[in-house]
Amino acid sequence: MSLHTLARRCMLAATELYYERRLGIRTRTQIELAAVGIHDSEAVVCSPVPYAAFFRALKLVGAQYENSTFIDYGCGLGRPVCCAALSPFKRVVGIELAPKIAARARENVEFARRHFRCQDVQIVTANAVEWHVPTDATVFHFYNPFIGGTLRTVLREIGRSMRENPRLAWIMGAEPWQVGGLMRIGKIIPKSWQIEEYAVNYPFFRDMSLRDPDTNRYRVFVLDSRTDRIDIED
Repeated sequence: MSLHTLARRCMLAATELYYERRLGIRTRTQIELAAVGIHDSEAVVCSPVPYAAFFRALKLVGAQYENSTFIDYGCGLGRPVCCAALSPFKRVVGIELAPKIAARARENVEFARRHFRCQDVQIVTANAVEWHVPTDATVFHFYNPFIGGTLRTVLREIGRSMRENPRLAWIMGAEPWQVGGLMRIGKIIPKSWQIEEYAVNYPFFRDMSLRDPDTNRYRVFVLDSRTDRIDIED
């Protein structure tokens, strides 16, 4: 390992430790869902996104926080929820399928609450395909929580909500292998709604864009459904 790579890894570790201690939470653990009783072929392992990556991606979101709800799908131990609540969102909601993981996320939220600028923070134990997107939700966060039909159903629900209440919205996808692919196809979230797209490399990681355009990065999709009411894919 080169000194440059070692320095990067040390910086990443220091950043992770800083925010864990500052917020008083423990979210660095990776959890296999089968270990907590979840046997769903479309659910993905619970793993935290790097703090520095999340904050860099959130800077690209132009939502009026005071009027916006932030949704984290597959919130795991609550890291993105706690990070989002440091901004003055109207509301922050984490959706988690595994009750045991959701319980730990609630504990982390309470540990960190004194630092929050948004005090309306909720962890919902639910299957994302059954959860109804509120009309004030404008920021949707995914860190590969699920794949396949589950992801398509959730994106359709976001599309339905945006069609019924036309608005600006942002989809933040970390390691967005399937989210990015579905957005590029444009059948569920119409291409006509996708007015901007940004990419943020994960800090301290080697750029993999030539080999895989969706590895070690966020993609932030800016959506506007206010001028296009076309039908979403059935």
